[in-house]
Formats: sequence, structure tokens, C-alpha cells
Amino acid sequence: MRFTRFTDLSMRVLMYLTYEKPRNMVTVAELSHRFNWSRHHVVKVVNFMSRQGWIAAHRGRGGGVMLARPASELLVGDIVRTLEGDRPINQCDNPECALKPACNFLRASQEATDAFYAHLNKYSLATLTGTPEMLELIEGLHTRPFNARVFAKQEEARAASRRRRAARNSPTADFHVEEEDTFTAPPIPVEKA
Repeated sequence: MRFTRFTDLSMRVLMYLTYEKPRNMVTVAELSHRFNWSRHHVVKVVNFMSRQGWIAAHRGRGGGVMLARPASELLVGDIVRTLEGDRPINQCDNPECALKPACNFLRASQEATDAFYAHLNKYSLATLTGTPEMLELIEGLHTRPFNARVFAKQEEARAASRRRRAARNSPTADFHVEEEDTFTAPPIPVEKA
């Protein structure tokens, strides 16, 4: 079984939010910076986890995100199953498999998946992050300086670079029209009969 990038980033964010020292609120910009993921991806993750009730999100000045419940109440198996969408490992429906009605492989793989999530449910978010090494690592990330203005400038520079790269690789890269200009097609010659 392989987790999606969405699950990977979500688990990183949740583990990062277990840090409970003086400053509990963490901004999306800080999360994006700490894990080197785009702000867009982090916003999607934060919105989803907020809807699930795992984190509390506060907008505006002084806002940010924090765990909505104690880390000891958040079971890893339940979180991962929700993040992965509880989709089956087997792809029996596309195209429809003729063996599906009596398939023991389908049944065995579903039992294995259930056992996998049951095993993950032996761990809470608190047990994942409760070792001295992990606590030290998370605290180190939180106490490392973070300058939101500098990060915003870096993000804008990366976005501009992506736009330039996309423009160079575009099939219409040789055809550039300024936004103010209007494009007028050349007149079509009419043949006289």
C-alpha cells in the first residue's frame, strides 16, 4: 500500500501541530515553509482537516491553525483511512472483472486492509510524536526563526519562475500577445469569380 501525497502532507502537519509550548497557532505560510510544499497544497490539507474536526482554523490577523482535540484522541488508522478515502486496493470495477462475484483475492485484500488500519489504530498522534527524539525534532522546527515577509517574497519569486517556465514550454510560446493589445485576425482574401 502506498499513501497519497495528500496523506503524507496531512500527517506531517498533524505531527507538527502536536507541539504545545507558548505559541499554539501556526500559519499556513509557516507550514508551507517548514515542509517545503506549495501554499496551495497546504491550504487544501488544512481545509480538509478542519472540516474533519481534527484542527481548528482561525482566519485573520493572529490567526492560524492548531489541533482541535488532544493528540491522544486522534487515532492514526482512522485519520489515514479518512485521508485515503477508504478506497479498495483492488481495481475490480474498471473494467468489471468476471471473477469478482466469487473472488477470494478481493476478500483477502480487504481483510488485509482492515488489519492494516486496525494496527495503525494502536497508535495515536500523541504516541507517534511522544518519543524524546521526535519531541526534540518538532520543538527544533518550531523554534527555528520564520519570517513571513521573506517567505512571501520567496513564494512570489518561485511562482514567477513557474509562470516563465510554463510560458516557455507552452505550445503557443512563440505567439505572445500583451494583455492590453487586442488580437485581430488578418483579412481573408476573397477570390473574385
